[in-house]
Amino acid sequence: MTRPGRWTRVVAVLIAAAVMASCSSSHSTTASSGAATTTTIGSPLAPVTPGRVGYGVGRRDILLVDRTRGTDADPKNDVPAKDDRVLPTVVLYPTTNRHDDAVANGHRIAPGRFPLFVFAHGVTASGPAYVGVVKQIVAAGYVVALPTFPLTSGPKGWGNLGQVVNQPGDVSFVIDQLEAQGTADGGLLGGHLAPAVVAVGGHSLGAITSLFFYNSCCRNTKIAAVVAVSGLLFPASDTSDNYDDPPSDLPLLLLHGQKDKTVPYDSSVHTFDSFTKVPRAFATFPDATHVGILVSPSFAPTVIAFLDLELRHDPRRWRALGAKLAADGDATMQVAGGVPKPG
Repeated sequence: MTRPGRWTRVVAVLIAAAVMASCSSSHSTTASSGAATTTTIGSPLAPVTPGRVGYGVGRRDILLVDRTRGTDADPKNDVPAKDDRVLPTVVLYPTTNRHDDAVANGHRIAPGRFPLFVFAHGVTASGPAYVGVVKQIVAAGYVVALPTFPLTSGPKGWGNLGQVVNQPGDVSFVIDQLEAQGTADGGLLGGHLAPAVVAVGGHSLGAITSLFFYNSCCRNTKIAAVVAVSGLLFPASDTSDNYDDPPSDLPLLLLHGQKDKTVPYDSSVHTFDSFTKVPRAFATFPDATHVGILVSPSFAPTVIAFLDLELRHDPRRWRALGAKLAADGDATMQVAGGVPKPG
């Protein structure tokens, strides 16, 4: 999917207008079983360890290289084209050791099979910038992968917004590579990933990346749920790449702050209203900004509850989410398409 040439102008107009502030300006922020069938997807192919609170968080930094796809040149910065795509990836995983909420390198993964959640960074940011944002999700029993994309990461990323069209392929490659590690004997993830229990998500340009899986260009049947934070739908460039018939078996969670001056809140309103056949939930944070939403008290609990609902088929956290949102007072929720209203 190396097509930025014909998409760059559309991207530059849309995103540069909507995404005027750097997505990484505040990314140093840190944040500290009765299963039931839910709305849209079938039972997992292998048992999934029930979620719980209290896992430690382990970290392993790996380098994934896709030799089947190239990286475009960045002539503005004198960067030549490459024949491959290099994706440094932070893998965070549950451990049995608690370390005062610290992220620890080198500890063994906890016993069990865990769902995989791949989370995509915003423009100029990187995978490591989101470690603090997602570690509460890991502590609830998820393996979270944070790839760093070519050309849109780092301070020069603004000049390469059109490269977002290549990032869904990067996410799919990361899923394939980690699933292969999860089924291999030995290694960090060997025997610890639940096959075909995968979600993708992202923040800002990463949310745009994750929403591409509703576009006809980028379908991936391995993905069972999508989480889009402070994002928007990328415009269709022609009749072959569009959101006209988004998959009705792919549940979506949107989260957006109404004080977002980077990507307008109405962008997620438009997505929610447009995907009429998609099971979907929309968490609105009235006082949250583009980056501030990531450290809102209800942010991580909402994501965890949705992932439990759709990946573990366990509605308990979702049922309790209504009371959590009311107690925190920082978000409201609307649902459609078959997603149950939080209790």
